Amino acid sequence: MKFISPKVDYAFKKIFGSDQSQEILVSFLNGIIYEEKSTIKSLTIADPYHSDRPEDLKNTKVRASTVLNDDSTLVIDLGVSLGKDARKEAIYSMTQTYLSQAPSEDYFWLLHPVTALRISDVLLFDRAEEVVNSFAFAEAEKGFLDRKFPLEMFVVELPRFNKSLAELNTLQDKWIYFLKEASNLEEIPEVLAEVTEIERAFNLANEANMTAAELEELRGRSMMFYDESGRQIPGAIEAVVNC
Repeated sequence: MKFISPKVDYAFKKIFGSDQSQEILVSFLNGIIYEEKSTIKSLTIADPYHSDRPEDLKNTKVRASTVLNDDSTLVIDLGVSLGKDARKEAIYSMTQTYLSQAPSEDYFWLLHPVTALRISDVLLFDRAEEVVNSFAFAEAEKGFLDRKFPLEMFVVELPRFNKSLAELNTLQDKWIYFLKEASNLEEIPEVLAEVTEIERAFNLANEANMTAAELEELRGRSMMFYDESGRQIPGAIEAVVNC
């Protein structure tokens, strides 16, 4: 088997933002953000990707409306970040997602909180020590958080993750390993297949289950991937599709 790389934004949309991805996305968010707690009661993916419409991959953002266990509504803005402008892209997308909930400023009461989650294949924060870091609105001098501020962001820095298959203990570990290593695998490791949603994610990422039109779209997108210095990322094309 050969798997497309979830680190490529088009592939990420197919895996986590398709019409087959609802349970996959719930497991992913519970693992990455909520420390394996079943916090999400229900989830609806906005503008999901359909396999019979590969042109949908032109919109690579994944946005979902969730209802949490306390019956509150939280909007998720999810995607892959690349390069030196990753922060700007994430903040722009998060604020646009927030503002798009209301037709004008007169309807601000319609706005629900937004959590952004970005996957980065480069290191963004020099002082960070953890693989997953969260960012919220805090007072500058005393450092206390405004926990009612409606915007927050989580960033997964894949280069900080160095665990082997034998060291994968948590749901978060397993999802991050999938993100980082899927395109380097030829079969689904048993420790990952134990999680039904991760096994389904592998099936969506399996080239054998993709149409020729999907592979063509992914091949075209891979040509556009560049690193921070403007050079094409080595192996990006092969990581997406090797036809």
